[in-house]
Amino acid sequence: MNFKRLYRDFKANLTKNITFILLVALSVMVIVGFNRSMDSYIDGVYKFWSECNVEDGHFSLSTPLSKSKLHKLENKYHMKIEECKEVNIDLSPNSSDSPITLRVMSLNRNINLAGIVEGELPNDTYEIALDPKFALAQGYTIGDTIALSH
Repeated sequence: MNFKRLYRDFKANLTKNITFILLVALSVMVIVGFNRSMDSYIDGVYKFWSECNVEDGHFSLSTPLSKSKLHKLENKYHMKIEECKEVNIDLSPNSSDSPITLRVMSLNRNINLAGIVEGELPNDTYEIALDPKFALAQGYTIGDTIALSH
């Protein structure tokens, strides 16, 4: 291989060659950056699942289980079952607007624990915690009063 010719060609196309080298280096940095950030994201998800004891399954019943049946299921299948009550409430100002639905759920004590971003867990019967994206989209802030009727 003739290194003098290779050097001469590289020098003749210096701008193009340096641009190519920089593009390859930038691509490698972007890929490594995404890889590192994905590891951090995955660690955060696993930490959230662990801290909030996120459920492995979900099912609904048309009638409540008796305590004896509940204990039999938990013992037979080696699982924990927690009742979660929920109701959907329409918050739309009038019927012509796009629908706004607030899903009010009971506060769980063992499974799917609430992860509080700002503020604190509800302490009173008439307090609720809102999803941060819902609150932002509807213009609610901590301490606001929301009239609910069902």
